[in-house]
Amino acid sequence: MQSLISRPWLWAWLAAIAVFALSIALSGAAQAGGLLYAALSFGAFAAIVGIGQMLVITLGPGNIDLSIPAVMTLAGTLALKAMDGAPGTALLGLGVALLVGLGCGAANFALIRLLRLPPIIATLAASLLYQSLAIWSNRGLRIKPPAALADFATGRTLACPTWR
Repeated sequence: MQSLISRPWLWAWLAAIAVFALSIALSGAAQAGGLLYAALSFGAFAAIVGIGQMLVITLGPGNIDLSIPAVMTLAGTLALKAMDGAPGTALLGLGVALLVGLGCGAANFALIRLLRLPPIIATLAASLLYQSLAIWSNRGLRIKPPAALADFATGRTLACPTWR
Protein backbone atom coordinates (compact mmCIF):
# COMPACT_ATOMS: atom_id res chain seq x y z
CA MET A 1 0.00 0.00 0.00
CA GLN A 2 2.85 2.38 0.85
CA SER A 3 4.41 1.97 -2.59
CA LEU A 4 1.07 2.74 -4.24
CA ILE A 5 0.57 5.91 -2.20
CA SER A 6 4.05 7.12 -3.15
CA ARG A 7 3.21 7.00 -6.88
CA PRO A 8 2.72 10.58 -8.22
CA TRP A 9 0.37 9.47 -11.01
CA LEU A 10 -2.10 8.12 -8.45
CA TRP A 11 -2.68 11.57 -6.99
CA ALA A 12 -3.18 13.08 -10.44
CA TRP A 13 -5.83 10.45 -11.24
CA LEU A 14 -7.57 10.92 -7.91
CA ALA A 15 -7.61 14.69 -8.37
CA ALA A 16 -9.05 14.33 -11.88
CA ILE A 17 -11.78 11.98 -10.60
CA ALA A 18 -12.59 14.37 -7.75
CA VAL A 19 -12.85 17.36 -10.12
CA PHE A 20 -15.04 15.36 -12.50
CA ALA A 21 -17.32 14.26 -9.63
CA LEU A 22 -17.54 17.83 -8.33
CA SER A 23 -18.37 19.10 -11.82
CA ILE A 24 -21.16 16.54 -12.13
CA ALA A 25 -22.48 17.44 -8.67
CA LEU A 26 -22.54 21.15 -9.51
CA SER A 27 -23.95 20.86 -13.04
CA GLY A 28 -26.28 17.92 -12.54
CA ALA A 29 -25.97 14.31 -13.61
CA ALA A 30 -27.70 15.07 -16.94
CA GLN A 31 -24.62 17.02 -18.04
CA ALA A 32 -22.17 14.20 -17.24
CA GLY A 33 -22.17 12.75 -20.76
CA GLY A 34 -21.42 16.09 -22.40
CA LEU A 35 -18.74 16.82 -19.84
CA LEU A 36 -17.08 13.45 -20.40
CA TYR A 37 -17.25 13.89 -24.19
CA ALA A 38 -15.62 17.33 -23.97
CA ALA A 39 -12.92 16.01 -21.62
CA LEU A 40 -12.09 13.10 -23.94
CA SER A 41 -12.07 15.37 -27.01
CA PHE A 42 -9.70 17.88 -25.45
CA GLY A 43 -7.68 15.06 -23.90
CA ALA A 44 -6.84 13.69 -27.34
CA PHE A 45 -5.41 17.03 -28.44
CA ALA A 46 -3.59 17.46 -25.14
CA ALA A 47 -1.99 14.03 -25.58
CA ILE A 48 -0.78 14.92 -29.09
CA VAL A 49 0.65 18.22 -27.86
CA GLY A 50 2.18 16.46 -24.85
CA ILE A 51 3.98 14.00 -27.11
CA GLY A 52 5.33 16.89 -29.17
CA GLN A 53 6.49 18.72 -26.06
CA MET A 54 8.07 15.50 -24.78
CA LEU A 55 10.09 15.28 -28.00
CA VAL A 56 11.23 18.90 -27.58
CA ILE A 57 12.31 18.29 -24.00
CA THR A 58 13.95 14.89 -24.44
CA LEU A 59 15.67 15.35 -27.81
CA GLY A 60 17.39 18.57 -26.83
CA PRO A 61 19.10 19.81 -23.72
CA GLY A 62 15.78 19.81 -21.81
CA ASN A 63 14.25 22.96 -23.29
CA ILE A 64 10.55 23.73 -23.59
CA ASP A 65 8.52 25.23 -26.44
CA LEU A 66 5.99 27.79 -25.21
CA SER A 67 4.72 28.61 -28.71
CA ILE A 68 2.83 25.35 -29.34
CA PRO A 69 -0.69 26.65 -28.49
CA ALA A 70 -0.17 29.78 -30.61
CA VAL A 71 1.19 27.74 -33.54
CA MET A 72 -1.84 25.45 -33.32
CA THR A 73 -4.16 28.47 -33.32
CA LEU A 74 -2.42 30.08 -36.28
CA ALA A 75 -2.30 26.83 -38.24
CA GLY A 76 -5.97 26.14 -37.58
CA THR A 77 -7.03 29.67 -38.47
CA LEU A 78 -5.10 29.76 -41.73
CA ALA A 79 -6.18 26.23 -42.66
CA LEU A 80 -9.85 27.09 -42.13
CA LYS A 81 -9.45 30.24 -44.19
CA ALA A 82 -7.82 28.25 -47.00
CA MET A 83 -10.61 25.64 -46.95
CA ASP A 84 -13.36 28.29 -46.71
CA GLY A 85 -15.96 25.60 -45.99
CA ALA A 86 -15.72 24.17 -49.51
CA PRO A 87 -16.17 20.42 -49.82
CA GLY A 88 -13.11 18.35 -50.69
CA THR A 89 -10.60 20.84 -49.33
CA ALA A 90 -9.55 18.98 -46.17
CA LEU A 91 -6.21 17.96 -47.70
CA LEU A 92 -5.56 21.59 -48.66
CA GLY A 93 -6.25 22.60 -45.06
CA LEU A 94 -3.95 19.88 -43.78
CA GLY A 95 -1.21 21.06 -46.12
CA VAL A 96 -1.62 24.67 -45.00
CA ALA A 97 -1.53 23.64 -41.32
CA LEU A 98 1.62 21.56 -41.84
CA LEU A 99 3.34 24.38 -43.72
CA VAL A 100 2.45 26.85 -40.98
CA GLY A 101 3.82 24.45 -38.37
CA LEU A 102 7.03 23.94 -40.35
CA GLY A 103 7.42 27.67 -40.88
CA CYS A 104 6.92 28.45 -37.21
CA GLY A 105 9.33 25.68 -36.25
CA ALA A 106 11.95 27.09 -38.64
CA ALA A 107 11.41 30.58 -37.20
CA ASN A 108 11.82 29.25 -33.65
CA PHE A 109 14.97 27.41 -34.72
CA ALA A 110 16.35 30.61 -36.23
CA LEU A 111 15.64 32.58 -33.06
CA ILE A 112 17.34 29.96 -30.91
CA ARG A 113 20.32 29.01 -33.10
CA LEU A 114 21.07 32.11 -35.12
CA LEU A 115 20.26 34.77 -32.53
CA ARG A 116 21.36 32.51 -29.65
CA LEU A 117 18.29 33.32 -27.57
CA PRO A 118 17.39 30.97 -24.73
CA PRO A 119 14.65 28.64 -26.03
CA ILE A 120 12.13 29.61 -23.36
CA ILE A 121 12.51 33.32 -24.24
CA ALA A 122 12.54 32.74 -28.00
CA THR A 123 9.42 30.57 -28.01
CA LEU A 124 7.58 32.88 -25.60
CA ALA A 125 8.28 35.86 -27.87
CA ALA A 126 7.40 33.85 -30.96
CA SER A 127 4.16 32.76 -29.28
CA LEU A 128 3.09 36.39 -28.95
CA LEU A 129 3.87 36.96 -32.63
CA TYR A 130 2.02 33.82 -33.81
CA GLN A 131 -1.03 34.57 -31.65
CA SER A 132 -1.11 38.15 -32.94
CA LEU A 133 -0.93 36.88 -36.53
CA ALA A 134 -3.81 34.48 -35.86
CA ILE A 135 -5.96 37.26 -34.40
CA TRP A 136 -5.07 39.63 -37.23
CA SER A 137 -5.76 37.06 -39.95
CA ASN A 138 -9.08 36.03 -38.41
CA ARG A 139 -10.46 39.50 -37.69
CA GLY A 140 -13.58 38.04 -36.12
CA LEU A 141 -14.61 36.01 -39.16
CA ARG A 142 -16.67 32.89 -38.57
CA ILE A 143 -15.66 30.14 -40.97
CA LYS A 144 -17.10 26.64 -40.82
CA PRO A 145 -14.95 23.68 -41.78
CA PRO A 146 -16.02 21.47 -44.68
CA ALA A 147 -18.72 19.00 -43.63
CA ALA A 148 -16.47 15.95 -44.10
CA LEU A 149 -13.80 17.46 -41.84
CA ALA A 150 -16.39 18.39 -39.19
CA ASP A 151 -17.77 14.84 -39.26
CA PHE A 152 -14.24 13.43 -38.97
CA ALA A 153 -13.41 15.67 -36.00
CA THR A 154 -16.64 15.03 -34.11
CA GLY A 155 -17.13 11.30 -34.75
CA ARG A 156 -18.16 8.98 -31.95
CA THR A 157 -17.84 5.27 -31.29
CA LEU A 158 -19.73 3.87 -28.28
CA ALA A 159 -20.36 7.48 -27.16
CA CYS A 160 -16.59 8.15 -27.06
CA PRO A 161 -15.02 10.69 -29.40
CA THR A 162 -13.04 9.08 -32.19
CA TRP A 163 -11.58 9.91 -35.55
CA ARG A 164 -13.02 7.94 -38.39
